[in-house]
Amino acid sequence: MNQDDSFSSLGYEFWCAAKLLSSTPSTTSSSDVVTYYLYGHAAELFLKAFLASKGVSAKALKLNYGHDLQKLVNEAEVRDLDKTLVLAELKRFSKLYDDKLLEYRQARLMEFPLLGTLEGEIEALYAAVFDATVDFDGNN
Repeated sequence: MNQDDSFSSLGYEFWCAAKLLSSTPSTTSSSDVVTYYLYGHAAELFLKAFLASKGVSAKALKLNYGHDLQKLVNEAEVRDLDKTLVLAELKRFSKLYDDKLLEYRQARLMEFPLLGTLEGEIEALYAAVFDATVDFDGNN
């Protein structure tokens, strides 16, 4: 398995977990923060899969982009990520995700993007990354 496949498959697992959690009624407390985190991590991994498929090394991804969704989106756009993608909510969400505010419960006073809109953007991102990275001729 190459690096972009690894990022992509792990991103898919986070995405599936986020979708499952967002569709499951909470019984004891709100799980919104965890759901947002899972979606953010899935988006991060999808973007890294795309960049890895364009030749960016795992080391460069770690050193130059880290967990910064805005930087990852910007670089993916420079490297010809599907121009029809609208990632406005993901970019807006970047500040909450990048600064680890979700992990340390500091995000309570911050404005979250609409979950349904963010879900839709990440689903479209997954489809675009899948289309750009999967070689249907079996050469990948």
